[in-house]
Amino acid sequence: MVLSLDIECIIINSFHVPHIITCSNLKDPVFTFVANKKRVLKGNYNEEVTRLFTRTIKFLLKYGEGYSKVNIYVHNLGGYDGTFICREMLQSSFIKSEAIKILLYKHPKFIVIEYLNLKFLDSCRLSGGQSLKNICKRWKVEATKLPSKELWFQKEILLEKNVKEYQELLRYAQRYSKALQICIYKANLYYKKIFDVKFLDSVSTASLSYR
Repeated sequence: MVLSLDIECIIINSFHVPHIITCSNLKDPVFTFVANKKRVLKGNYNEEVTRLFTRTIKFLLKYGEGYSKVNIYVHNLGGYDGTFICREMLQSSFIKSEAIKILLYKHPKFIVIEYLNLKFLDSCRLSGGQSLKNICKRWKVEATKLPSKELWFQKEILLEKNVKEYQELLRYAQRYSKALQICIYKANLYYKKIFDVKFLDSVSTASLSYR
């Protein structure tokens, strides 16, 4: 099974705080997990972020039942997103920390994070470090047309008066996740047809040359 995952953050006291997680595959609608707005605004964001990631991991484990491996592509695993995933998994009482496996490159660049049958990979490493916009252009996938807004990165986006902007951000995140999923699917078909290599079994474009 192959999925894509995206994490959206706001900035509170100079810290990036995840509050939306979207997950996509080809056949189902985008799965969306959101933090409790009131708890985040009250300053209880550390506990709420851990709850958010715990709910997401529980869902992924349930969704991936029966599969020996679930590849989950995150387009910034080597940066912020990998740090968030690893940190919150270690802080969650639900997750057995001894079952977490991590592959790093020049700490703290995450290449792979594994937990049971879940395998988080960095889609940046499979695209030569390109932005999602350029990846979509390469594989002829329609990327999200919603422009990024400054308010999306501020905690005020969680206020009731900004519910319209919040819904726009949700749609942006969902389209982002779906676009990445389609790009991965097309890339896998291409490398299998042209080079007879399994794109989805690789962790970077460099490793493809050894297959």
